[in-house]
Amino acid sequence: LWKGTLAFGTEETFTDRRDRFVQSGFSADADDHLRQQYYSAFADYTATLGRFSLQAGLRYEHQRTRYYEAGVFNPDQSPSYNDLLPSATVSYNHDDWSIALSYRLMKYSPSYQMLSSAVSYMSKYTYSNGNPLLVPQKHNMVTLDGGWKWVNFSIWYDYVLDMYTSYFKPYDDEGHPGVMLHTIASIPYTNTYGASIDLTPRFGVYQPHLTANVRWYDADVTSVGIPYFKNRPQFSFRLDNSFTLPKQWFVNLCATYSTRATQSNTISQPAGQVDLRVTKALLKDNSLRIGFTANDIFNTGRYRFTAYGDRTYHDFRQTGNSRYIQLSVTYTFNATKSKYKGTGAGQAEKQRL
Repeated sequence: LWKGTLAFGTEETFTDRRDRFVQSGFSADADDHLRQQYYSAFADYTATLGRFSLQAGLRYEHQRTRYYEAGVFNPDQSPSYNDLLPSATVSYNHDDWSIALSYRLMKYSPSYQMLSSAVSYMSKYTYSNGNPLLVPQKHNMVTLDGGWKWVNFSIWYDYVLDMYTSYFKPYDDEGHPGVMLHTIASIPYTNTYGASIDLTPRFGVYQPHLTANVRWYDADVTSVGIPYFKNRPQFSFRLDNSFTLPKQWFVNLCATYSTRATQSNTISQPAGQVDLRVTKALLKDNSLRIGFTANDIFNTGRYRFTAYGDRTYHDFRQTGNSRYIQLSVTYTFNATKSKYKGTGAGQAEKQRL
């Protein structure tokens, strides 16, 4: 159409899901039945005008939910939504330069596990459950992307309405004193900011790949009874050193590191590790590969964060078996052949299931 391409269509998704949860007395049984229907129509136009490319799209989405608890219809947990989701992008390309500015309104519905009212046993002092009252969250995403040869960068801002947050609160001070409930809620708004730079130069057989990111956000968690904490951005770095050597030898040394950060009601501590991988390809079609891996060489693969909740404090420390060495032998059948497998509609709904 004119100097571009117009695409349009419809998408329909129908889901019928039932969860039954029966246990031995530490909480109530649950019987949740959800019927959900999506009807959507969309149109998208893309045009190229010299060095500029333009894209604009609009999607209309109708979502209807019917929620039954133990076979009884619950109108308070059976909402219907009608949403218009626009998107637009302007990009410029010339020689080794490229830059693009885009806006998109995205909508995400909670997974069905997040909507479950069942209370699960995690440990003697921790239970967990979902929240049938969760509503879809909406992301207003503005992104500026650019690149020159082996230098690429991205700057983005995301204003989120009804963002999901998991937190802890007392389960039952009288019947189960000392037990925390890990649950989830929608918070009114969240501002998320971020930037990244990606460097991929090449020097003969050696190609380093350096990625640096910064991310920070502020969220209104006071709505769920959590004191507000100041935000401190988190910086993360990744350096991939790849050596493509003669006779099908390949060596990769990768290091990652992230700094301490305060993100709303959580505090994460510094973390990082170093991994080594060596592979050798054999046979004419490279279908046979022998590999050696040394993971977490310096045994620093630890993870720790602190979460402040509703009258609760949770300190999580994880030291896993991330340090190991591994020898592998892999043979790929039909290594030179490839087949295209398309993906149909409803992928997001299947992920929720």
